Amino acid sequence: MAAMSNFWQRVVFGIIFLIIMMGSIIISFPSFLLVFGVVVILATREYIKITSMFASPNKALLYISNITSYFLVAAILFIDLDSLGQTSPFLKFIKHFITGRLFIFLCLFFPVLIMAAEMFRKGENQFYNMVFSVFGFTYIAVPFMLLIQTFSPVIGSYNFQGPLSFFLLLWVADTFAYCWGKMIGKHKLVPHISGGKTWEGTIGGIVSTMALSMVFPFLFPGLGHSTAEWIVYAGLIATFAVPSDLTESLLKRKAGLKDSGNTIPGHGGILDRFDSVLLTAPVIYIYTSIIQHL
Repeated sequence: MAAMSNFWQRVVFGIIFLIIMMGSIIISFPSFLLVFGVVVILATREYIKITSMFASPNKALLYISNITSYFLVAAILFIDLDSLGQTSPFLKFIKHFITGRLFIFLCLFFPVLIMAAEMFRKGENQFYNMVFSVFGFTYIAVPFMLLIQTFSPVIGSYNFQGPLSFFLLLWVADTFAYCWGKMIGKHKLVPHISGGKTWEGTIGGIVSTMALSMVFPFLFPGLGHSTAEWIVYAGLIATFAVPSDLTESLLKRKAGLKDSGNTIPGHGGILDRFDSVLLTAPVIYIYTSIIQHL
């Protein structure tokens, strides 16, 4: 009875989670920015909880750096030049230029600030604490800043097909890897970090995701990607989702935790649901930047 109750809890809250995420992506770019801003806040809270089990990260500065940096970049991207009647390519270039420079400044400023502040904190293991404080910024704030920049309407109008296809491929890759691992998985990928992941499941997940992506030109024609571009795109997402997931698993194992939190009943915490994003977002930002200039 308890098992069934847990099953339906997972189903109900899983559906609610999907509705909120997909709804925020589809409705508008501002709703996309807002919901993922909440994700950054909750992910920062969970990261602090996890790392506080074995270190002493600078909690106040982590909240300030992650929240401030994300919403500063989001504020620039939020400015809708089309609605202001300012649609010239030059103004859009200026907006893109400012966002890029702001991102670089934030990526330099906050880590330096955190490192400097650590010198004035009392306690042991200052270097150890500083590393986990800086890592908390690069692990959470940077990927989400890159995520919203990747799908921002800097050039043209916002197209929800971009972020929607990204998350669909992430979820598909995770599902395929789990299924293949259950069916034929025998050789553990990294047993000292995760006992559930296998080489068979990982390779099966990557290949299956790449194969499925061949229908994406028909599902998301508005993006204009060729079949070859979709295959590479899916391969990158499915491949880098693995070390991204393992990074969070390593943190949880270090803290002796099964889940990063209980934000989503039956599914764990926000980091458990978005761990695959944290390493794939930078890679996809680079890839999309490249194909946009080809």
